[in-house]
Amino acid sequence: MKKITLIVVLAFILVFGFTMTVWAAEANEGLSTKIYFDNWVGAKMNGNDTQCSFFGFEANAAQIKFGAEFGINASVKDDAGKSTDYNMSNFKIGFRVIDGDQAKVDVVVSSLKFDGDAFGEAATGTMLGADFTYALSDQIFLQGSGAFSLDAS
Repeated sequence: MKKITLIVVLAFILVFGFTMTVWAAEANEGLSTKIYFDNWVGAKMNGNDTQCSFFGFEANAAQIKFGAEFGINASVKDDAGKSTDYNMSNFKIGFRVIDGDQAKVDVVVSSLKFDGDAFGEAATGTMLGADFTYALSDQIFLQGSGAFSLDAS
């Protein structure tokens, strides 16, 4: 029964796109790290369904943030149901502008790259955005990101 419950919970996380932090170190003198797995839900590219699960790493040292994300199982499905694979990578650096006990806001600059047959050639862009974190308790928090491209190509 425990295995079935675990499978149902993991399927729920993957289907609905919630981030699952695999490992996170407690903030110790301004240093914290986390490794996570995330899933895009409802993404579109030129009207076609796009999916991408990605594995990421993030390190915060004092007020500076470093991170990297790599896409896995990434594909674009056209209207005929044909699926085309692609690769995704994102490297980011940021600066914490709000550092409260419950709320944190980081301004982030990142380099995002999509590469594969779905794009013809590599699609790259420098992104400017913000990461928001709100702690509901010591163990539960909400996190969101927003960004826009400065020079997409």
